[in-house]
Amino acid sequence: LLNIFFMSLCVIDTPLCTQFLCAKITGAKAVESPDFIKHRLKSAGINPRNLLVDVTNYICLDLGQPLHTYDADIVKGVLKACQVKTDQPFETLEGKTITVTSDDIVIADDSGPVCLAGIMGGLSTAVRDTTTAVILEAAIFDPVVIAKSGQYHNIISNARTRAERGVDPAMTETALQKAMDLIVTYGGGTVQTTDYHKTPIPARTIT
Repeated sequence: LLNIFFMSLCVIDTPLCTQFLCAKITGAKAVESPDFIKHRLKSAGINPRNLLVDVTNYICLDLGQPLHTYDADIVKGVLKACQVKTDQPFETLEGKTITVTSDDIVIADDSGPVCLAGIMGGLSTAVRDTTTAVILEAAIFDPVVIAKSGQYHNIISNARTRAERGVDPAMTETALQKAMDLIVTYGGGTVQTTDYHKTPIPARTIT
């Protein structure tokens, strides 16, 4: 991917995150998704909302890689995969208020946690119908921690279902690229910059 200019979008500040990939798309519109996306989501029991949200669910079903979309104009500073030092309140996309602890992995900006990593995004940075710039995130988190957090907070989601079972680390960049392509193709916009943080993936030989 060619960056017009480099701007740090994300950082890793916990050993429980081994990949954290982000892309900022400007000029994108939260339009209605094309029929093939809506049909596949409905077939899986997911209600379509708009392209910027539907693409993440579509890719999760297609490639098994959970993704999340943030409203880039609301995010304050750099997104950080981390663990909080003190308990903090957090409101999920479903409007449920929970208290995240140091046992959880979160994505935080300068205002605090904006996503319960690998499980559910937060309401404060959620994509709206008026959103015109987004940050796409694809990441790999420790599956055991995700499972324990999901159980502790009693949150079930498509992302958690996959993340707690382990996600193919070789698929993360492919998933992000495909999501970017779908958004730009059907919703317009331009990929402004990308920011990738990855640990080496060991090669495995199977006889």
